Amino acid sequence: MDAKESRLFADFWHDLLSLDADAVAERFERGGSLSFGGERRACGRQAVRREFVRLFSRTDAIHHRPVSFWARDGV
Repeated sequence: MDAKESRLFADFWHDLLSLDADAVAERFERGGSLSFGGERRACGRQAVRREFVRLFSRTDAIHHRPVSFWARDGV
C-alpha cells in the first residue's frame, strides 16, 4: 500500500468510526454501490448515504482492529 492508498484508507476509517454518513458516502463514486450482507444493493451515492444513515441510526459506536492489509499483490 503506497502513501496515497494508506491515507485514503485512514480517512475512510476515520469517517466510518465518526458515524458520519455524509463523509462516508462522499468517498463513493456517483454511481457507486454497496450492500450489507444479503441485503439489497444500494446504487448511487445518495442511496449509499441512506444505507449508512440507516446503519448509523442503530449504532452507538464502531470499533475495529486491523489484523492485516490486503494489497493488489497479496496480504
